[in-house]
Amino acid sequence: MRIETDKIRQAVRLLNLEYSQRETAKQVSISRDSVKVIYEKLKLFPIHNSELNLFTNLELLDYFEISRVANYPTRKIYPDFEYVNQELKKRDMTLELLWQEYIAQYAKGLSYSRFCEVFRNFQKKRHSSMRQSFKSGEALLVDFCGRTMEITSPLDGSKSYVQVFVGVLGASAYTFAYAVPSQKVEHWLECFIQAFKHIGGVPDTIITDNLKSAVIKNNKSGLEFQKDFEDFAAHYDFAIMPTRPRHPKDKGLAEVSVQIVQRSVLASLRNQKFFSIDELNQAIQQKMDIINRKTTRRFTISRYEQFLALDGKDLNPLPLYPYELCTWKRSVRVSEFYRVEYQSNQYSVPYTYAHLQVDIKIMQSAIHVFYEREKIAEHTINQGIHQDMCLDEHMSPEHLAQKGLSKDEIIFWADRMGSHTSQYVNHILSQKRDLAKNIKSLNKFREWIVDKQKSHCLEGACQFAMERQIFTLKRLESIITNNAFLIQKTSDIQPRPPTPHQNIRGADYYLQHSGVTAHA
Repeated sequence: MRIETDKIRQAVRLLNLEYSQRETAKQVSISRDSVKVIYEKLKLFPIHNSELNLFTNLELLDYFEISRVANYPTRKIYPDFEYVNQELKKRDMTLELLWQEYIAQYAKGLSYSRFCEVFRNFQKKRHSSMRQSFKSGEALLVDFCGRTMEITSPLDGSKSYVQVFVGVLGASAYTFAYAVPSQKVEHWLECFIQAFKHIGGVPDTIITDNLKSAVIKNNKSGLEFQKDFEDFAAHYDFAIMPTRPRHPKDKGLAEVSVQIVQRSVLASLRNQKFFSIDELNQAIQQKMDIINRKTTRRFTISRYEQFLALDGKDLNPLPLYPYELCTWKRSVRVSEFYRVEYQSNQYSVPYTYAHLQVDIKIMQSAIHVFYEREKIAEHTINQGIHQDMCLDEHMSPEHLAQKGLSKDEIIFWADRMGSHTSQYVNHILSQKRDLAKNIKSLNKFREWIVDKQKSHCLEGACQFAMERQIFTLKRLESIITNNAFLIQKTSDIQPRPPTPHQNIRGADYYLQHSGVTAHA
């Protein structure tokens, strides 16, 4: 029996005024059986009308022993709505499918409309934190704690304050907490990397508030996400769902989880001194393990058990390669020389992108250049100052042809051939009077070397020519053609020492018998 407390108070007043049970039931609009229950109770324990307002609603129900939970008629078997509520959290599960399973077991059970009505009434009586309903693996709700934690430097004792990130899975309420130095983009992304690693998968949706690391704009004119977070979401393949501005109840489960973390974790660690974020995170994780495995009278199944039964099975797998944290320079204009600048150095992009705006992704040892999300160039970061890093494949055909005729390109080619070739070419280029003529001659000579496939002869020929002070390219070509550099100089041929033998007289013998002295 479930009677509104106002009607109980009216019935008591009328019965005290000696109205009959029939008249009381008619005026109050309740059944005669209900009036009889109140009447019998008043006979045992009278309540005067003057005392009636001293009772609270709950006390009044307890006084008349009237149940606060609906007692369903026994002629129909009602389903276990706790089980129905739990099953609805599973992926692709519907209320209609659960009703079909129920009616297959109990043919004379509730109709579908009545089944839905009773279940909705059951949900209304649930705790407020359970009102948000999510499918298994569907959502991760995130927020930062309002309370910060103190870190003490072990070097100088200086203090800094770190932020604590909280993420909670919608279906199981499994909660994760992680401390980072700030709410900047790089630390925001690090929180998700650690969260996904901890739960072993990726949910379909991330529900977040409108902090600048996630959402740039969310108003009537449109919705714009932070580009780094958008790229991160594309890498892990999840959708971003921001809450409405100034509507924290849109992520009520995250708000409740933040309170739990602040009261049960951060408050209990307030008197401990931490010398690094890693040390703090280790302490937080130990506390969170206790919370996730805890059961109460209201929640008889722990968050961890819920996670294993629900979200743990339906999370999307982690990508093959984890996201590499990086920084971005957005909307950088490419110069007319098809270069972009980073730390005073110039890096080339394909010449067709001159004057366009590109995004630069800066990693630990390389930079990647993107145009409309497509990578168009990649360079190793140069640690020098005012260096120009230009790849041949980025140059236009005209510029590439011109580069091949330049003095620097000739020197670069000669250095690759060897030290003797480099010395020989630098000597020719040092003649400033005929510099233009010599550059042209050296380019023709280089083409001749390539056409005749004589690169293997060049180093020895240049050494041979320099020893003889030959700096004419035509004569150098002749030396290579005739293999003259392979002929040893006469002065380099050493006389053979005489072979000692008793039958060989030698030159000295004939000098002694001819009457000519050896010093003549």
